[in-house]
Amino acid sequence: MQNIKKAKKEANNRTDTKKIHIGFYRAAAIGDILIAINAIYAIKAIYAPPPIHLVVYTNLYGKDLFSGLDIDEIVVMDNMSAEQIRAHINAQCFNYFIMTQPNRWRCKIVGNTNAKNIISFIASGSWFRLNFHNIFISKSFSKIPHYQRLLRLVREINPRIYDERIKSIDFSNAKLKPKAHNIKNAKDFLAQIPQKTKIMLNPFVRSTFNNLTFEGWIELTKILSAKYLDFGFVINASFNGGREIPHIADNVYLFINNDDLFNLVALLENMDLLIAPSTGTMHFANNLNIPSIGLYSKTDCALWVGENMDKNRLVLLNKTTKEITPKEEEQIIQEVCKKVEEFFANR
Repeated sequence: MQNIKKAKKEANNRTDTKKIHIGFYRAAAIGDILIAINAIYAIKAIYAPPPIHLVVYTNLYGKDLFSGLDIDEIVVMDNMSAEQIRAHINAQCFNYFIMTQPNRWRCKIVGNTNAKNIISFIASGSWFRLNFHNIFISKSFSKIPHYQRLLRLVREINPRIYDERIKSIDFSNAKLKPKAHNIKNAKDFLAQIPQKTKIMLNPFVRSTFNNLTFEGWIELTKILSAKYLDFGFVINASFNGGREIPHIADNVYLFINNDDLFNLVALLENMDLLIAPSTGTMHFANNLNIPSIGLYSKTDCALWVGENMDKNRLVLLNKTTKEITPKEEEQIIQEVCKKVEEFFANR
């Protein structure tokens, strides 16, 4: 605690020519990467000047998805040993290091570096380390969404400055930006879709157990495509686990992406609505401010929402895919259809 207070005092006394070195650790799945975008963007938007040298430690997902942000160096740790990560951190002489995933082995790596002040959520790996500044947010009882929790870590660099400036930050500047070839790929795919209004359905998910069955998604698509014949329906069949999707209707189209996530971003930019479980595609839509209907568990309704998601358009799933009964699934499908109808009626 004394260290971080001292660093804050030093930060307030620095001139604009004094550079502050900040590290940020985020290496996880696609959705986890996406919810960190606002926190990373906020660091320079809030605390500069003085000049900030920002280094982000991440994986290949982060390398791609963070590429449009004002980051001085992105370090991909996928093939780095603990010793190599530690050596790289030591070479930076960080004034602050934001640890977003404080499990024991990560805390051991970062805690044994020369980073002056490591800002982290309180965890067993960070509890007794003197160079850690820990904040407590209950995993079980707090309803603060994860993206806001990451912003709380950024706030600890200097709470006074953060509180003064956070409301003036325009996070739309952190919007994902597909490249020209991604836009062309999306345009080529959309050339087969004559319908002006387009809805994407994302049946497949690896991040949650709460979802419709595969058959339930097929039934939902049949109902919607029959009711809205002048709409085009795009099924994101990426990560389909080998499932073969049958022909449903002439206004239903299958999209299967390659490894370039920005193809999905470019395609989503052309959608009027997304229907999906709690997965990375929902966070892509949130970043792009594309309206969505989410099929969420009670926990995810609190923790995995984004700032642009409308909670009134979330459909609660109280059971996992394995537990759900045919009657319950039918009711959920009807609720989704009702929310689609309400969305376009109020548009």
